[in-house]
Amino acid sequence: MPRLDVHTCFRRATRNTWNAISMREAIECIRSKQMGYKKAALYYGVPRTTLYRLCQLDGPAEEIIKTKLAKTFQFTHHGRVGF
Repeated sequence: MPRLDVHTCFRRATRNTWNAISMREAIECIRSKQMGYKKAALYYGVPRTTLYRLCQLDGPAEEIIKTKLAKTFQFTHHGRVGF
C-alpha cells in the first residue's frame, strides 16, 4: 500500500546565524570568568557548542569569531563515526 503522506527533507536551522557581536561579548565574559558557557550562551543567544569551541582557541575575540570550524568526529565503541 503506498504512503499517502509525503515527507520532504528540509533543513531546520541555518548555519552561522549567531550575531558576531554577541559571540565576541560571550567569549569575553567567559574569559573574564563572569559567566559559564551555558549561562553566556543563553544570555547572548549563541550556540553553546560553538561558544565552547571558539573559547578553546587562543587570540583576541575579534579574530577568533572569524575562524571557520570543521566538524568534529566522534568514534563510538561500535566502530561507527558520529558527528
